[in-house]
Order: sequence, then structure tokens, then C-alpha cells
Amino acid sequence: MRKFWAIAGLLIGLLPMPSRSESTSGAMSAFGIVGSWSPDCAGSLRLTYSTPLLGTPTITIERDGKQQLVVEVQEAVRVSEEKLKFIVRVVNITSDLTPKQLKISPQPGEVWEVVYMKFGDKFRTYYSKEKDGEKVLVRNGFQYIAKDDSHGGFWMENSGKLTPLNERCLS
Repeated sequence: MRKFWAIAGLLIGLLPMPSRSESTSGAMSAFGIVGSWSPDCAGSLRLTYSTPLLGTPTITIERDGKQQLVVEVQEAVRVSEEKLKFIVRVVNITSDLTPKQLKISPQPGEVWEVVYMKFGDKFRTYYSKEKDGEKVLVRNGFQYIAKDDSHGGFWMENSGKLTPLNERCLS
């Protein structure tokens, strides 16, 4: 009987244990997104993904060296080897936007769900919407644009244009 319990104990020890969930910073690092990215590294647009040792991970969008958008990453989960899902909270937006663009743009305090998809060593935004679903900027890799309705509101329409592929920049 002792032999049975010894073998049973050994087998139980070999069973897979539930894995600890990956941290937000860990998911970002494992996906390989930490650093600076751009659709054209020679151009003026930069997306910077930071995972500080202390503090909340952030995503910063800059154009011509000026911050346009800063979000805090509340959660990052690798959905698959090719997809990374973020839940982000908008901290700051400083951009020259038209009133229509302001209606559909992320605003401070809003929570957004964003999914990136890898294509080799590049990635594109696959999905981007406000958490409550009111504002949708990207769906299935296609950019959405605002169209005015007859009541002074707007609705979102697929532009038919894919989001740009982003490449890692050295600077």
C-alpha cells in the first residue's frame, strides 16, 4: 500500500499546476512591443510602449516630438502568439482636432479596448473601441471614420483602409 501512495504522490507532482497569470508588463515584453514603433521610422510619428520597473505601463503617441496621446495600460493579455489585447485608460490628449474628430477620439478618463496583431516583426491595430462600444476606431484591421447623421450626431463607417503596419524604430 505504501508503494501505491508513493507512486500516486509522484504522479500528482507531475500533473500540470495552474500557471500564474502573466503580468501586464510581462505580456507586453513577451509580445515584443516594448520600445518605439512607427509606420515609417524616418517619419515624425512615434508610438512608445513603456514598462517601468515601478509604476504603470504606458503608451505614448508623439508627432514631431510632441506628445499627442498618453494612455495607462490597465491590462495586457496575450490572446495568442499573434495577438495582444490591451485595456487602457486615456490620461492625456493634446492634439489639434476638429469638433467632429473630438467626438470620436479617445478622451481623458475613457477606457478603451485595443488589440494588436503581429505580422512577422511588425504589428497593426486590429481592433480599437471605447470599452462601452460607443466609439469604434478600428475593427478587423480596418480604420473607421465618422459620418454625420441628420440629427447632429455621427455614426462610424468602415473606411476600407487597413491600419498601417508598425515597425520597430531604433531611436
